[in-house]
Amino acid sequence: MISVSDLSYLGLCQIAFLFNKKAKIVTKAMMQGAKRHNELQKQAEVFTDDEIITKIIKGEKFVAREIRVADYENGLRGRIDELQFLGHNQGMKNEVLIKDDKFSYSNFLGMNDTHRIQLSSYAFMMPKDAKFKNLVDVIGASINFRRFNTPDSLEFKVSGAQLSSWVTQVPELTQLAENILSNEIIPKPQGFALIDSEWLPVSKRTCISCKYNKVCKVGRKILSE
Repeated sequence: MISVSDLSYLGLCQIAFLFNKKAKIVTKAMMQGAKRHNELQKQAEVFTDDEIITKIIKGEKFVAREIRVADYENGLRGRIDELQFLGHNQGMKNEVLIKDDKFSYSNFLGMNDTHRIQLSSYAFMMPKDAKFKNLVDVIGASINFRRFNTPDSLEFKVSGAQLSSWVTQVPELTQLAENILSNEIIPKPQGFALIDSEWLPVSKRTCISCKYNKVCKVGRKILSE
């Protein structure tokens, strides 16, 4: 099973994904982010899986945090920061918004491909997860960017239609990740945006583009400037 957090590194490139799986670097921002996630979880109302299913079936409006989902057929698993249930639609499915929190010391630069992979993977798994199958309709998603040590935040929203277009690529990305890990293919910088280029080794220099000691044509151009 591949986690969504690992899979999201394909939004940078295949080399970045492989490096993350092997190195598992933990930064100060990651540790601070985990702490803030725990704080938000303590503030939220806690529900068991059975309670969540009961509320969904009844068409209740509620918010649940830190929800685990999985798609065993495609070998993908993840944990969603927040699910906002909005009640039954005409098809008697409980409409839900997927929400993800991102914490950073940097300014908000907008949603990138790693974020898109996360949201689309969650939207892909929810209807397949045993807890939610045939009970929910994902109508949108958002990422809430929060800066450490300030109350500043900025939310980027994604429509259900946009999510649906991204979701179609999730099985391909998951298979790509499995192929890279089993050495069935040679990694290339082909990410979520399907950027294609060849990688060339660079001795004693770190690629400014992805910082994984490899460099693509884009990275080499940056190094030469």
